[in-house]
Amino acid sequence: MAERPVANALIRELEPVVDANLVRHIDTVDPWYAHDYVPFEQGQNFAFLGGQDWDPSQVSLPKVITDACEVLLVEKDSLAGYHRELVEHFILEDKWARWIGRWTAEEHLHAIALREYLIVTREIDPDENERVRMEHVQKGYRADRYSQVETLVFMAFYERACAEYCRNLADKLDEPVLKGLIGRIAADEERHEEFFANLVVHCLDYVHDETVAAIAARAAELKIVDADIDGYADRQPGIAEAGIFGPEQLRRVISDRISAWGLAAHPDMKAFVVS
Repeated sequence: MAERPVANALIRELEPVVDANLVRHIDTVDPWYAHDYVPFEQGQNFAFLGGQDWDPSQVSLPKVITDACEVLLVEKDSLAGYHRELVEHFILEDKWARWIGRWTAEEHLHAIALREYLIVTREIDPDENERVRMEHVQKGYRADRYSQVETLVFMAFYERACAEYCRNLADKLDEPVLKGLIGRIAADEERHEEFFANLVVHCLDYVHDETVAAIAARAAELKIVDADIDGYADRQPGIAEAGIFGPEQLRRVISDRISAWGLAAHPDMKAFVVS
């Protein structure tokens, strides 16, 4: 029989902060639903059900847009690994359980909505996308070497990076439905960033030196959003060149997040802060 994890001092210290932020997060939510962003009238059966299979001629969006959307989709498909790391580093009890569960459900909505849109509109090859999804999820995500504070710092950085990716992608879009969907995802990512960043703020008061070290460690190793999706590695240069997300945007994400924590002038942060 598996043993239930026991809350340590940091988990107990942060629980009131999790509670307060969860109340704020829920009270300020603007609900949205995947089905509202899928133009189902454009849909048709695939050959398995007597219709027509996907063909490249059916794609109407620019390649860099569909590339960026598929990268975002497969990134969302790796949700299970991030959920596991949050549970293993913290605890699936009480307020922590409600927050981790809420975050997981909101992130899963992004994958549901984006996949439905892209497949119904036939903007992507569903067979190839499934191959990459399967490969990437089986590859897995591990962050067991991170401390608890590093995990919170990473999530704040990661959510800010995803929000920036989505905002820049939305700016490149003319198709109004997809633009609205990506904008919704971006807004969720900004709310997630705020939650994790607020936990880090409390850590700066509670274990200041450890938290500063954690921020420096995660800033030094943070990668661009699609860095570990092997099946889409060839798409990274085009997405960066289009100004959606690349090394330049990553540096800005790190710098802005550090500045928002009030650490821009800290000696350990000089390498990460850009003007």
